[in-house]
Amino acid sequence: MLRAGIIGCGGITERRHGPVLVAHDGVELVALADVNQQRLQLLGDRHLVPEAARYTDYEKMLAHAELDIVHVCTPHDLHEAPAIAAMEAGGLPGLTSRGQRRGAGMLRTFDGLDPRMARGPLGATVAGHRR
Repeated sequence: MLRAGIIGCGGITERRHGPVLVAHDGVELVALADVNQQRLQLLGDRHLVPEAARYTDYEKMLAHAELDIVHVCTPHDLHEAPAIAAMEAGGLPGLTSRGQRRGAGMLRTFDGLDPRMARGPLGATVAGHRR
């Protein structure tokens, strides 16, 4: 069973990432992080994430929660720092949803990472979407 965490509890998490993770038999959503307490509580309650595993600081979530994968679901211009932090926290595979126009910049960021900083498998999926 994969233990998943989500950084960012906005609309994309509510409509897509959260429901997909909890519906998957091989995944358990074990942690959430968001600066907005109301969104954190709403999605935490909906997906039965324990209150102790709801963080207002994603770096604390990465330091304390036992995670196998992290979905970064922050606004597009705020993806880079949490995605890199997830990889630095233990080589967690990162799934980052990116807009079409900004995906190339994110790929360049990942290309420049030192693979020695990861203590486990290093991976990233960059997916573009249009509105």
